[in-house]
Amino acid sequence: MLAVLDEVMEKGPSEDELHDDVEALRKSVDNPGWPMALLDSQLTHELFGTTMRTMDEAIAELEKMTPADYAALLREIFPSLLTIVPPGVAVLDPRLTAVPAWSTEEARGTVYRLRAATSVVAQQTTSLTLGDTAITLRQGPESWSRSPRRVRRRPGLGRRQPNVAVAR
Repeated sequence: MLAVLDEVMEKGPSEDELHDDVEALRKSVDNPGWPMALLDSQLTHELFGTTMRTMDEAIAELEKMTPADYAALLREIFPSLLTIVPPGVAVLDPRLTAVPAWSTEEARGTVYRLRAATSVVAQQTTSLTLGDTAITLRQGPESWSRSPRRVRRRPGLGRRQPNVAVAR
């Protein structure tokens, strides 16, 4: 995966890949999963405080992109890379740091209640906390608050083997 990312950061995608990307976006609105993908995108933009482009704006922007534009964009966002690594696989790339995917500590920051839970009780006890250095996904009643899932930007806290890696 990292070798492919390195190649795209160096050369960018081919013109054919750029064309395929635009065509895939155009066709995506016909997919039965489009409404859920749109909702997911809207929620992501809300969480990050960014503005979501319309489909026409996104297509127009993609049609202007060059391979060099894509390569530059990927180089810009690579430092925020977060990837899930299968258990038992070592993170050998020096640009990434393995961190615990689980911890007994909870992130501090803005708490969002997740309404997509399967029951009223689960809706009241399922939350996402976004902090400056960590994310906590809590699934369960308050009495379970000592065991949230958490991604940390610095290693050291957690009981399981790391299976998440973040860019340094």
